[in-house]
Amino acid sequence: MNRSDLLSRINANKGRIFSVKFVKRTTGEIRKMTCRSGVTSYLHGGAQPFKQADHNLITVFSMRDKGYRNIPVENILEVKGI
Repeated sequence: MNRSDLLSRINANKGRIFSVKFVKRTTGEIRKMTCRSGVTSYLHGGAQPFKQADHNLITVFSMRDKGYRNIPVENILEVKGI
């Protein structure tokens, strides 16, 4: 599956929980995360200072950390549950 198809499937996931394994840009370590896309209940106002598409990122809600996280699309290794 190519990256644009993967991004479309994650965005069309409609808030269902899925897991993703990716390489972090900052440290190069592999991270596994259980998350959801489309969560808006924990927003506290304001806008992000950048557009995710400009930096090839997708924003998800981490179920364990109870916070929003950005995943670099080009570093995704595995996705389960979508």
